[in-house]
Amino acid sequence: MPGRLILKPQEHRRIAAGHLWVFSNEVARVEGVADAGETVQVLSSRRELLGSAYYNPHTLIAARLYSRRDEALDVDFLGRRLEEALAVRRLACRGREAFRWVNSEGDGLPGLIADLYADVAVVQILTAGMERVRPLIVEQIERTLHPRAIYDRSDAAYRALEGLAPAEGPMRGEPPIPFEISLDGVRMRVDVVRGQKTGLFLDQAENRRRLQALLPPNARVLDCFCYIGTWGLAALAAGAREVTGIDMSAWALEQAEANARLNGWADRCRWVRGDVAEVLQAWAGGAAGGAAQSKFDVVILDPPAFAKSKKHVPAAERAYTAIAASAMRLVVPGGLLAACSCSQHIDAARFDQIIARAARDAQCRCRVLARLGHSPDHPAVPAMPETTYLKGLIVEVRKSGKEG
Repeated sequence: MPGRLILKPQEHRRIAAGHLWVFSNEVARVEGVADAGETVQVLSSRRELLGSAYYNPHTLIAARLYSRRDEALDVDFLGRRLEEALAVRRLACRGREAFRWVNSEGDGLPGLIADLYADVAVVQILTAGMERVRPLIVEQIERTLHPRAIYDRSDAAYRALEGLAPAEGPMRGEPPIPFEISLDGVRMRVDVVRGQKTGLFLDQAENRRRLQALLPPNARVLDCFCYIGTWGLAALAAGAREVTGIDMSAWALEQAEANARLNGWADRCRWVRGDVAEVLQAWAGGAAGGAAQSKFDVVILDPPAFAKSKKHVPAAERAYTAIAASAMRLVVPGGLLAACSCSQHIDAARFDQIIARAARDAQCRCRVLARLGHSPDHPAVPAMPETTYLKGLIVEVRKSGKEG
C-alpha cells in the first residue's frame, strides 16, 4: 500500500492542469512514507486521486508524478514507458545513430535520462525516486534494446540536492572509449566517460540541420563555445569553406581537432582556446590575432546555461547581450547569427529581447529566418514551461544605415 500525499486546499489546480511537480509548500500532510524516493498517491484536499508520484521530504520539489493513475513504479511500468519512448524515436529519429531515448518528464519518467549512441546506452539518474529503481531500469534497458554496453553518467550536481552521491561507471558491459558515430553527416568520436553530461548535446540535432539548410555558399564560420566541434563540422559537411572554433576546454578542442581529422577537414579548421566573451570583444575591436578572422559569414553562439536560477537572470541577460553584440559585429552584411540559450529561466520572448538589444548595441538590424528549439527526441510537457528550456534564433544581420 503506497503512502499518501495530501495537498492543501486549491493546490491541486496546477497538477490537474498537467504539471507534474508538487512543491513542498503545497503539501498539507504525508501519510505512510518514511524514506526519500518512496512512491505515494497524490490526493487533493478532498481526497481525489491526482496520480502516482515518488516523494522526497528534503527537496523543494516534494513529489514528481509519473502517472495519472494509481500504479506502481515497477519493472512492468518502466518497460512500458521505455517501449513507448523508443517507438517515438524510431519515427522521429529515423536515420540517426545517436538520439535521446528517455527525456525525463517528457517521457513520463521524471529524473531519468537515457541517450543512445549506436549500440551504447548512457544513463543519468537524477532523483531519489529513480535511484530506488536503478536495478529495474538497467534490467528493462537490456530487455528492450540489448545494447552492447550501458554506462552510468549520474554525476550531475543536482543529485546532491536529492541527497544522492555522484555515480559513474559501467552498468553493463564496457563501452569502447572513444567510439565513432555519424552525426549531421559527420563522423564524430564519442567519449561517454569524459564528455560533458551524457556525451554529446543531442538536443541541437535539428537546429544544426536548420543551419545547414540556410548556410551561405562557401561560408566562413565562427563556432563559439564549440565543444568538440559539432556545429562547425556540420557546417563543413554542408559546404562551408572553413571553420574557426572557440572554447575554454583544451580537452574539447583536442576532440574537435580529432573529429576534423577524422573527416579529412583538419586544414579547413582553426581551434582557439579562450574565453568566448573576451575573444569576441577583442576580435570585434580588431585586436592583434583577430584582424585576419574579423569577419564571418556565419557566427554560432551555443553557450552553457548563463542563468542557473531566477536570481541569475539579470546578469545572464547582460552577459548574453554583450557576446551577441560582439558576434554581430563579426558577421558580414547579410550573414547569419545562430544564437541559442539553454537557460530554462529565460523564455523565448525574453531571448528575442536580448537579441534585439544586442542588435541595437552593435548598430545592426536583424530579421529572423528561423526559430529553434528541442529536437523531437527531447519532448516537453505543455503544462510545464520548465521542460521547454532550449530556444534559439537564426537571424540575418545587416549594418544599420546605407552600407548595410
